[in-house]
Amino acid sequence: MKETFLSGAEFDLPLYEAKLRGAYIICSTPRSGSTLLCALLKNTGVMGVPHEYLHLTEHAQILWKRLVPNAQSEVTIVEYFNALVKHRTTKNGIFGFKAHINQCLPFYQNGFIPHFFGDIKHVEIRRRDTLGQAISSVIASQTGKWTSDQVASKQPEFSPELIEGALTTIVYQNYLWEHFFKLNAINPCIVYYEDLLDNPSSEIQRIVDYIGVESSASVALEKAGISKEATPLNEEWRNRFNAALKIPR
Repeated sequence: MKETFLSGAEFDLPLYEAKLRGAYIICSTPRSGSTLLCALLKNTGVMGVPHEYLHLTEHAQILWKRLVPNAQSEVTIVEYFNALVKHRTTKNGIFGFKAHINQCLPFYQNGFIPHFFGDIKHVEIRRRDTLGQAISSVIASQTGKWTSDQVASKQPEFSPELIEGALTTIVYQNYLWEHFFKLNAINPCIVYYEDLLDNPSSEIQRIVDYIGVESSASVALEKAGISKEATPLNEEWRNRFNAALKIPR
């Protein structure tokens, strides 16, 4: 399986053996800008190396095979995260990861996340432009190109039905996150993708302060390691989708 952005050994940190000082989860939805957020937080040097560690069919397969090399078979979730903490925690004791709610909810329900991390902090990333998010999701799923460092495997084909389906998924997952926060009396730090693009250092500093890390954050989009993927095709699809919803006059 090919390594993906943030999965490679070049993102591992010096071995961390002490107790965690703090942990956070980036609560995401498909194409919400969470990978960019992870990259910018990593670049602070004080926020661990957040990644989609609970994507068990892809990223986890790459990581546990490298980080738990003596494992005879698939490792347990505890063994896997013990290895992640050792290799992906910054020297100040901060560890982070991102997940969609369908990825992490089972690990809340079985007690793993609260037991393993204790008082974990929650950072929610959202997009105001939900239609743009849905279009991006459809293009990425059709091409297999989820980040700018990947190569598209095929050309995308416009489908209003697929865009509607992606919109439904995003809206539903946003609702589930909000309901989850309310039921568990969680007050997340909310970050909007659009604000992250406009004021990256300011938004990252808000997160750093929320987690309780004493550090001044200065980050740059051009040093994130990935770039914005929207092309004129995204806008073309938006116009075609909107045109299909308009009543002829």
